[in-house]
Amino acid sequence: MADSSELAEREYNSYTAIIKQDGPWWIGWIEGIHGVNCQERSYDELILSLKETLTEAVQFNREDALRMQGEPIGKN
Repeated sequence: MADSSELAEREYNSYTAIIKQDGPWWIGWIEGIHGVNCQERSYDELILSLKETLTEAVQFNREDALRMQGEPIGKN
């Protein structure tokens, strides 16, 4: 069984992607997360792009929050 420090590091979040096709382009964004919007030529490329962009945004927001608390920032 994982100890409490391991459990604290796990993320159990779900997000809602809004996806539309506009001509040959697929466009999408993550509901409620500013700046996570993408445009790709295929649905599969869009999903991958949204996941990568969301991951970066969450990491950036986490680092920003830690910086504001004065905690050291590093890769875990």
